[in-house]
Amino acid sequence: MDKKTFLEKIKNAENKNFAKFSPAPNVDSEKIVSPLRIEGTPCESFVRNFKTNGGMIVESLPELIAILKEKNCKKGFVESTFLSDYSSDFEVSDSFDKDNMDSYDFSVTKAYSAVGETGAFALSDNSTSDRLATIAPWIHVSILNKSDIEKTLADWLVKVEKPYTILISGPSKTADVEGILIQGVHGPGTEIVFLQ
Repeated sequence: MDKKTFLEKIKNAENKNFAKFSPAPNVDSEKIVSPLRIEGTPCESFVRNFKTNGGMIVESLPELIAILKEKNCKKGFVESTFLSDYSSDFEVSDSFDKDNMDSYDFSVTKAYSAVGETGAFALSDNSTSDRLATIAPWIHVSILNKSDIEKTLADWLVKVEKPYTILISGPSKTADVEGILIQGVHGPGTEIVFLQ
């Protein structure tokens, strides 16, 4: 394929209306989901499964600030909506300096939804102010409304409308090297969800 044809295919793909996806198939969750994964309310199952995945849950700002201080955090990226909540305790900014990304100890962003069954929260391009800020700092805090948690992945897939979405179910982990599990290799070593 030549360069002109290649670029034309990209242009045509960009012009498609991605909002017109085929409807999701009807799924009987009882046949495909472990009852233990969805026991309790969607929020209860999310908390249990996210903690099982190695994540931390907090339910108050003082609790979160205490954890960040305990982990010796000094500087962070905080989305502008939440900036004033952290500005008296840390050096914070609502713009992420990509040239000095290692200087950030933590970041605070908004999750737009979550899945109780998997213990995963969702971030998307159009609801996250800076994607790099969600993966570069060692500690990532995601603010999540309890009402935005769906019971199962099938329920979530029916409702999700945002393109370019990522589900995060805990700290970054890999066991690629010598079969040893290491946290924080491809992203944050600590994932915290602040439930509101």
